[in-house]
Amino acid sequence: MLGTRYEAIRAGSSLPWEHGYALGRRCYFLMGLSEAADLWRLARLEPDALGRQVLTLAPVRSAHEIAVPNFDRVPNPRLRAYLAERFEAFQRAVVWAAHFDVVDRAANITEAVLDYCLTTVGRKVPRTLGERLEASRIVFENNERSSH
Repeated sequence: MLGTRYEAIRAGSSLPWEHGYALGRRCYFLMGLSEAADLWRLARLEPDALGRQVLTLAPVRSAHEIAVPNFDRVPNPRLRAYLAERFEAFQRAVVWAAHFDVVDRAANITEAVLDYCLTTVGRKVPRTLGERLEASRIVFENNERSSH
């Protein structure tokens, strides 16, 4: 199978992806043989200082799988639903290469998991993520010392 090689293309050249992007349509590029990880979505299209098209591509599916946690053991149904919802939002952010959203969603999940864990061991739950991490470290260190 032969592909098409594109070189510097001027903005406004009426190529299918430029027209589709302007209309708000999703545009895709196949960058390989035909594996799902080879399909890329046009995330942004803009001209550079010389009027050439600059395409920003994002993978449709990551080349690596994301480990999916199982929240079934969380007894609180509201927390369980919150964790599942936040994890789904995290997965979407990863797929769409929304880097700030990835960090934000990961922090939300971490805060909620630490809240659950600290509550389970009878500890006061601090307000910030940093304080929760420190409280968790202390719990682990105390548990490590008492198990020796």
